[in-house]
Amino acid sequence: MKVSTEVEIDAQTMEDVLCCGLEGGIQYWSPWMQECKVPKGKALSDFEFWHLGLPLVKGGSIIIAVRDPWEDSDEYGIDPKEVKYVHDPDNGKHELDLAGIERGFQLMADNHPHQFGLIMQDNYDAWTGDLLIQLALFGKEIFG
Repeated sequence: MKVSTEVEIDAQTMEDVLCCGLEGGIQYWSPWMQECKVPKGKALSDFEFWHLGLPLVKGGSIIIAVRDPWEDSDEYGIDPKEVKYVHDPDNGKHELDLAGIERGFQLMADNHPHQFGLIMQDNYDAWTGDLLIQLALFGKEIFG
């Protein structure tokens, strides 16, 4: 038997989970996010925290770079041999936008119910945010 249900995730929760991922969760595989796309009719100054607000509005996005797993591995306490890395056809840069984030939440609900349940319980952390961003960008968990 399979049961399907629809769940609404409010904008604040989406921003909070995104914050967990961007400001802590993805640091071991992503060194920066300095580029962004501001939607027509908006200015960067319209967003208190542009890296959190832009990906959650239609037409806005941030560009996230994927770290070379061999670069700075000692600085982050990462053993490069343990990092799962797949050749990156996008030259290490990926666009995080609202459609991707919505897809990431759906993939999490479908394939990672424990982590999705943590969001529903308001008990998420950097690991949950990291997973959401990976699902939004790549459609699956690549770094683990």
